[in-house]
Amino acid sequence: MNCLTLVHLPHLPHLWSIRSVSPSTLTQQQPLSIKTTPMSMPQNSKPVTSLRLLRCKGCFTCRKRKKKCDERKPICLACDRNSLICVFPDSDHLLGNTQPQPAPSFVQSSILIRLHPQPTLSVPLLLQRRPGSKFLYDHYLHRTARSISVLPSSSNPFVNILVPIATEFEPALHAILALSGIHCGTESCNTAAALAAHEHCVLGLRALKFELTKFAAGNTDSAFGILVTILVFCLIEIIRGDEQGSAFHHLNAARCLLSGPLHRNIVTGAVNHTVLAFVTELYAYVLSLSASSTVDGPDASFLRHSDDVFLLISGKPTPVYGTLFGCARDLFRLIPAVVFESTKRTWTTETGNLRHQVRSWTPDSSFSERHAVGGKLYQLAMLMLIERTESEQSLVTSFVELLQTLPVDAEVVSILLWPLAIAGFRARQSEHRDVITSYLSDMHTHYGFGNIRQTLELLESVWAGVTVPEADSISAAMSKHGLIFHLG
Repeated sequence: MNCLTLVHLPHLPHLWSIRSVSPSTLTQQQPLSIKTTPMSMPQNSKPVTSLRLLRCKGCFTCRKRKKKCDERKPICLACDRNSLICVFPDSDHLLGNTQPQPAPSFVQSSILIRLHPQPTLSVPLLLQRRPGSKFLYDHYLHRTARSISVLPSSSNPFVNILVPIATEFEPALHAILALSGIHCGTESCNTAAALAAHEHCVLGLRALKFELTKFAAGNTDSAFGILVTILVFCLIEIIRGDEQGSAFHHLNAARCLLSGPLHRNIVTGAVNHTVLAFVTELYAYVLSLSASSTVDGPDASFLRHSDDVFLLISGKPTPVYGTLFGCARDLFRLIPAVVFESTKRTWTTETGNLRHQVRSWTPDSSFSERHAVGGKLYQLAMLMLIERTESEQSLVTSFVELLQTLPVDAEVVSILLWPLAIAGFRARQSEHRDVITSYLSDMHTHYGFGNIRQTLELLESVWAGVTVPEADSISAAMSKHGLIFHLG
C-alpha cells in the first residue's frame, strides 16, 4: 500500500515533508510531463548541441546535485531515497528537436511582488499534454471553485486569484487539481478523478517539500505560495471528509508561516492587498470554525492568534470581501471566544459581553437577503452555545423556520455546516431534527463535501443515543467516535 509519511523539518516546526512515496501509483498511468522545475535551464542560456545533451545522462536533480543517476523512471533511486522532485529531460529535447525550456516564472521572480488580483487566465503548460489533468482543471473552474465561494461566479477569487497563483507556483497547481479531483470523486463517485487526485496530491506534496526545504534554508521568497498551497491542502481534507485530523495539521503549518517570515512580508506590504485579503479570509475562516473540533476547546493562545488574524483583514473592504464570511465577518471573529465560553460551567461577565455582541450584530446591507439569512443562522447558532437552557429550544425553532426560507442551492449555503451542526446538537424535537436531516442530505447531494456526510452521520448517532456527548459538545461526540473532522 502506498504510504505518505509526514515528518517535521528540523528548523521549521509544524511544517512537514514527505519521507517516502511509493512510485507504484505513478507508474499505473502515464507520468505527468512536468516542465516547470527549479532544475530547468535559465532563459538566457545558450542552446546546447544535441551531442552534448546526449552525453548528459540522468535527471535534472542529480545533475544539479552532481550525483550519479541510475536513470530509473519515473523516479530515480537517488531522488526517491532523498524525497526530491525527479524530472527527466524529454526524449525530443535530448535529440535536439526542441529548444531548452526556460526556468519557471515562480523561480525567475518573487511571487510576493508579481501577483495581481485579476490577471488574464491561461492554461498552464502542465495541463496541455494531459487530458485528465485538463479535465480536473475545467472541473475546478466550473464546479469546485463555485461550490466553495459565497460570492457570485463573476467575482470569485478562487478563480480570479487562486488560479493565477497556481500558474506561478507549481505546488499550488497540483493542489487545486487534487482538490478538484477529490471533489469530483466524492460528488459523483468518479473513480478516475479520485485516482488522478491522488497522483496530484503526491506530486503536490513532493513539490511543496522541495519549497519547504528551500524555505528552511533561508529562502523566504516562496513563503506566500507555500501558505496558499497549505490552505488548499486543508480544503482537500475538508472536502475529502478526512477523519484523522489532517486538516488541523495543515492549519498548524499555516499558523507557523503567518507567525514568522511571512508576517514580516505582510507588514512591509510585499503582498498585494487584495490577494492578501482573500488568503487571510480563507485562513481565518478555517481557523475560526476549527475551534469546535478540538476536544478541550480553544485555549488562550488560540484566541489571541485568532484576534491577530482578524486584525489583518479589519481594514477597508476589498473586492473579495466576504468570499467565505459573507456578511458575517464580525460573527466569525467571535466564534472561537463563544466556543471557549460554552465550555464553562458557570455564567461569567465575559459570557454576558459575548452574548451582547452576538445579539447586537446586524447584516451588512451591501450583501443580498440570502447572505443576510446565512448570517442570522450563524447568529442563532452562536446564541445556542451561550444562552441559558430555557431559551435554547426557542432559538432552535427560530433557526429551523429561517432555514426553510433558504434554498439549498443558494451560494451562502456552502458555509452553513457549522450552524447546522450546532442546531442539530441542540434540537430536541423530532420535527426540528427531521428538517435538519433533510437539509443536510440535500446539501450533500448538491455540494458533495465529505464533512457534510460526516456531520449528518454524527448527528444521527447522537439522536439515536449511540453517542451521548458531554454538555452537547460536538468535539466530545467526535472523540467518542474516535474521529476528528472540520466543520468548514
